[in-house]
Amino acid sequence: MTETTAANGAALLVFALLPFLPGCAATNDLRAVAYERLSFGEIEQAYDLMQAAVRENPDDLALQEQLAELRTVYYLRSGQEKVFADDDWAAVEDFERVLLADPGNTVAQRWKDKALRKLAERATHAGDDARARGRLEEALERYHEAETYVAGFEPAVLGAQRVREVFEWRRKKGHENYLLGMRAQASGLYDQTEYHMQLALEHDPSLNAAKERSLIARRRMAERQLEHARTAEERGLYETALRQYREVLDQFPDLTPDLVTKVAAMQREANAARKLEEATLLMKRGDFARARPLLEEAYELSLAQRSKISQQLVALREADLDQRYTVALDLELDYHYEEALRAYQAIDAAWPGQLDVRTRIQNLETALEYAREAQARGEKAEAAGDLEGAISAYREALTYVPKFGDLAERIAKLRDELRVKSAEKAGSGASEPSSNDSKDNASGAENTGSGK
Repeated sequence: MTETTAANGAALLVFALLPFLPGCAATNDLRAVAYERLSFGEIEQAYDLMQAAVRENPDDLALQEQLAELRTVYYLRSGQEKVFADDDWAAVEDFERVLLADPGNTVAQRWKDKALRKLAERATHAGDDARARGRLEEALERYHEAETYVAGFEPAVLGAQRVREVFEWRRKKGHENYLLGMRAQASGLYDQTEYHMQLALEHDPSLNAAKERSLIARRRMAERQLEHARTAEERGLYETALRQYREVLDQFPDLTPDLVTKVAAMQREANAARKLEEATLLMKRGDFARARPLLEEAYELSLAQRSKISQQLVALREADLDQRYTVALDLELDYHYEEALRAYQAIDAAWPGQLDVRTRIQNLETALEYAREAQARGEKAEAAGDLEGAISAYREALTYVPKFGDLAERIAKLRDELRVKSAEKAGSGASEPSSNDSKDNASGAENTGSGK
């Protein structure tokens, strides 16, 4: 028979006598229902009913004894169920209630010990897991917790011993690295100093001397990095300077009073350098329109690179001028004088007096003026029906401006009209004699007649 069955059997024996015990009818009714609930194994309901019965008849000592017996059974059953559900600490509390009323209850004591052992095992497993993950302080806490449940719990004792061994090993390694870092610092090897001091602190966080020496080493390294940043700035390596100034500022903002100003200045210079680089690439592609605003923005941003940017602006101007001059000249050579004139005028407006632009403007303006005058004479002659004169005037205009408007088409059209008229005139002369011929024929006839 198990301990649980024995406890239930004791309760049933107590309640078997309930109907024969003295008491009022209501109390007996509650006893009867409680007995019935207990017979079905419903201990909690039976316990509640017995408590109600005692409240109705508080002077009934026998009834109180029966309630005490049922309380023992109730808490034993409750504690056992909690053990099976791994709610071990709540189970311990139930068993302690039993032992408080009945210190010699061996069943409650054994189950309490079982629940405490489970708690100790669980805490030890948590300690082992924490130790495996390197969380030694947490592991040691869990092992100590296990020993509060079961004094001298061997797995917890062994686990704690291993943690202390690791702590001791770490302490030694921390001290060894501290000595190595101290020697490196004496030689001015601050990188190695910082490396060993960090290892020392990793092994033994309580080494305050390592913290102090680490701070000194990092400050010396920051001072060197500040010098590197200044050198990079002097060489025009603004991205590098910016990065190094920022790193120094993040670690030791008080290292020099102008760090914040330096970071801001290097940010502007780095931005300007990027814009300058982008503009230079655009210039190589001949995209001067997009390059110019970038150079102007870079000039506004920068103080240190203004001379270089100014030179690039001059180069941009010269390259843009050459490109636009070449376009205008090609238009002129291809006899597109009006377009060429506009191109030259745009150049002169942007860069007054450059190259021979004004001379070419003057020559084109003169040629166009003469061409317009000749065109006007041609149009006047054409309107008067003087096709030959119109053609002559239009041809004169084309000598000044070879591709002037639609004069070439007009000349071709007028020539066609002249040919048509010439053909018509020739046809008319062949079909009808002239008046002079008629007179000559008549005179000849008279002469012939008189000769006869």
